[in-house]
Amino acid sequence: MATLSLTQFSLSLLLITLFFFSPSSAQTKCNVNSVYQLGDSLADAGNVIRTPGASIIFRADRSPYGETFFRRPTGRFSNGRVITDFISCAENLKNSIVIMGEWGGNDYYNCFFQRKQITEVRTYVPFVVAGIMRGIKEVIQLGATRVLVPSIYPLGCLPLYLTSFPDNNTSGYDQLGCLRNFNDFASYHNRYMVRAIANLQREFPNVNIVYGDFYGAILSLIRNPSSFGFNQNTLLSACCGTGGSHNFNFRTVCGAAGINACANPAQYVHWDGIHLTDEAHRRITEVLVRDMLAKFNCVV
Repeated sequence: MATLSLTQFSLSLLLITLFFFSPSSAQTKCNVNSVYQLGDSLADAGNVIRTPGASIIFRADRSPYGETFFRRPTGRFSNGRVITDFISCAENLKNSIVIMGEWGGNDYYNCFFQRKQITEVRTYVPFVVAGIMRGIKEVIQLGATRVLVPSIYPLGCLPLYLTSFPDNNTSGYDQLGCLRNFNDFASYHNRYMVRAIANLQREFPNVNIVYGDFYGAILSLIRNPSSFGFNQNTLLSACCGTGGSHNFNFRTVCGAAGINACANPAQYVHWDGIHLTDEAHRRITEVLVRDMLAKFNCVV
């Protein structure tokens, strides 16, 4: 069996969102002083393009990134705002100091891109989750009292995965058209992490450690597109890209010369094949902020 050192996993998989609150009793309005989110491109507000020597495949410093909201590229990997922006502007949090980063599943994709089998990559999950738990311990020791640990996305629904790993057997797809094995893998990671969070919660009973179900939130958009204003026919396609049934080609991704965005990005869930649209981020945040504050025993 192959072994894998934690040092071989980049920090991109590690997302820990830290909420530093003023003391409050149960079911009161939480006074959120600051939010720290660690991770990668899914919530990056523009840091990576300002980092010397950083190498990125999706050129978020070029048009059409940012065109919907900012009218220019800002380094955000979307046509507008990312979840970071929406959380910081949420009514319950709008007066707080918010410093956030991002999260993602790049590490697993790198393994799959090397044509490693899902059965092998599953053996890496304990190492990845253990790294996340160690990170949580560190921030708790720094004073965090409420920690949100989001799930990974339903990988099998991303145009990147659908294009890179097509299945010749129709049984390889679920009723939504997503790759069954990759969504099962993501669910396995998420379940493993939920158990690890429960164990860590027992170790730190005075700290509120909450699981954030990004996986379920994204699936809710795909399952109920009309409720959120999305186009049923483009649920698994990228707004910005080219080629194939999912409008994605790794050789000519969004941001490359001559690649344009769709005319109606608000009707798309997926922006460039791996990152989501401004509208999808907004809809996900509507669900997550309410759920998050409720789990933190805050008035919503």
